Amino acid sequence: MKALKYLFVATCLLFTMVHCREKEFTVVFDQVSFSFITHTTVIANVKLKSLNSGAFRFGVVYSVKPIPTINDFSSDDFFSDPLNYSIGVSGLEPGTTYYFRPFIESAEGLFYGESFTFQTLSPEWHTDPRDGQKYLIRNYGTATWMIQNLNYHLPGSKYYFNDSIKYAQEFGRLYTYNQVIDACPPGWKLPSPNDWNTLIEFCGSTNEKAIEAMVEPGKRLWAESQQYIRNNSSGFTIKPSGALTIESESESFPEKGYSANFWSKTDDGIEAQIYSYAPHLSSHFVNTVVINSNLTLISIRCIKDN
Repeated sequence: MKALKYLFVATCLLFTMVHCREKEFTVVFDQVSFSFITHTTVIANVKLKSLNSGAFRFGVVYSVKPIPTINDFSSDDFFSDPLNYSIGVSGLEPGTTYYFRPFIESAEGLFYGESFTFQTLSPEWHTDPRDGQKYLIRNYGTATWMIQNLNYHLPGSKYYFNDSIKYAQEFGRLYTYNQVIDACPPGWKLPSPNDWNTLIEFCGSTNEKAIEAMVEPGKRLWAESQQYIRNNSSGFTIKPSGALTIESESESFPEKGYSANFWSKTDDGIEAQIYSYAPHLSSHFVNTVVINSNLTLISIRCIKDN
């Protein structure tokens, strides 16, 4: 009888340590689901059955290996309803199975839920014959777009801070007005304003809905995150590549992390328009401005020339 009593006490202590760390903090995870799965992004939705006060960080950890921890990849934020929260995750590899676990952090430490799996969409690629680089592509209605920024070397094109290792994969190169005509691979072209407007209409009935569907979610790259709802359901994956501005002999990179800007060529060949998304300046609206200066370098997305 005494042995059974000690066994019962030991079992209760183990349960207490795993679930509430001496009863100072308790959390019971319910489930994790995934929505808006694309080639490189996903929204992880976490539901908790119960949670007492004291938690200050909510998120998910993920990896290609089972049972990921905070030492792998993580995404987190602050939430008004911690019992039901959603996390935007980006920077994933196409056609890959990932393991996800929800976590909550309090003064008592990190608490993990069970591991769940999902797979990103299988990729379709276009290989640039000029340099062998591959770009993810996707159809939107009758149009085929690259869903990554162009990274082809042209004299005078730039990486952020000339760091190709750090920024090439995420943002591609930045180009001047004079470079835009010859930038896209054979069989592809710089999109016209009509191409952009057709894409925006296809992805959403309004600019706000289109942006919600076209912009990379979460705060991995965006300085502005949960203020604006973004799920990237279209898979177009707009990233905050900002711009490079040349003034006198110096270069600056305004808006990196805050805005995305893309060249667009008008039919008459005289002016170039920029399609810009800057949530900290104008909420969800897509802004178009006309520029013909070679002192500003921005990103390019190519569309297939049908």
